[in-house]
Amino acid sequence: MPVRPPEIRGRLRKDTAMKWSCVIPAAVALVSCLTGPFCQADEGLFDADPKHPWNRLHEQLHTRRTLDGELYRTLSLEPLVVRQSKFLIQGESHRNAMQVLGDFLEHDAGKLITDPRKRAILQRDLWAVFVAVSDSKIAYDPRRRALQQRLAQVIRRVALTEKELQSLPDNLALAVAGQKFQAKWDPEKPPGPVLPNDLWKPDGPWVSVRNRLRPDNLVAPLHFEATLGRSAFFLLLNLPGGRQATLAYLKTLETLPPNTEVPQIPNGTQVALLRQMLLIDETATLRITPVVESLQIRSYRSPREQDMVEFTLHRKEFLAGLAEGLELTAEDETNRFDLGFLGFELHRRPDPFDRRFKTRRSPVIMKTCMDCHAGPGIFGFQSVFAGHFDRPPFGKGDPEDQITSTIDQARETYTWGLLQGLWETQR
Repeated sequence: MPVRPPEIRGRLRKDTAMKWSCVIPAAVALVSCLTGPFCQADEGLFDADPKHPWNRLHEQLHTRRTLDGELYRTLSLEPLVVRQSKFLIQGESHRNAMQVLGDFLEHDAGKLITDPRKRAILQRDLWAVFVAVSDSKIAYDPRRRALQQRLAQVIRRVALTEKELQSLPDNLALAVAGQKFQAKWDPEKPPGPVLPNDLWKPDGPWVSVRNRLRPDNLVAPLHFEATLGRSAFFLLLNLPGGRQATLAYLKTLETLPPNTEVPQIPNGTQVALLRQMLLIDETATLRITPVVESLQIRSYRSPREQDMVEFTLHRKEFLAGLAEGLELTAEDETNRFDLGFLGFELHRRPDPFDRRFKTRRSPVIMKTCMDCHAGPGIFGFQSVFAGHFDRPPFGKGDPEDQITSTIDQARETYTWGLLQGLWETQR
């Protein structure tokens, strides 16, 4: 068992001097703001004062304006920048980012907040931006390096001890204890959100899976590539016959000769992809935390018919200490920087904000999943099959091995080496 110890809505600022001629347009804007990421919020994430240094920093790095001048704010798991972005690297956004990062360091703002949850979230989001602006294939630019240096400095300033990292809440366990969702999926009933209460039960029906055809055993290698080791991913399988049926199925796959017809999963099978947060402690060591960033569950009525549900870390609730901080992703929720939409062309996709939108509508998160997982049943796991479609790579896994492999592979990446080097220069 592994260590287990989006907000896209905002509201318009009130204007007491608003005239009746503005009421209808304001109402329309409010509706748009509550149903999509184009909005302007007046509440701070880390402190009630929106001008608090932590709020200013996060706002600068995680809020953008389109070329049409519209404000885009989304607290999804991914930053609002891709490897090819000009955002934060050129022009006013770069100058503002350098200013707010410089102010944070000059005034030692890292000491202003000691709450481990808030320090963890800020480091997580800064690290995500650092990775996004540190592609080794992009030509050297002094502005990019200057940004990387300041990001690395702040990442270090807010780092927690190993003990503090392990003291973070097990938000999945809290979500299960809250009993807001049904614990068991019933294919005879209409689709509905399911949050299993036995996902990590040692003798339960869910079995951790590994990629037995990779030396590192990583079960979601393309997800690793997209995040470059910022999170650990776990794949769990649950066949309707219970744990023994699941183990037997995995054993069949392990002993299946190459180029042999792959046995399909039976109706009623469930698959879960869990994403767990990794952070950097004060000694520059990568650590797994108890915090679950997302949980995606697909329940197969048949190989071609599945119910999908996703739970995602909700920063505001998590930082406020409100239960689990895991929020159900709505069927119509949109995001232009969701991992599913970006897919695994993350290194090569152009920045969607570097051109004018023909429409405001952003991709629907829950529909982008099918871009990669539309195959019937077991063949919907392209990430695992990548590189060896002649035979199924599934095998019974050990979650602890997934953690170890993720950290080992993360330490081999260019971005981690760069961060380590810039971290050391602060001594």
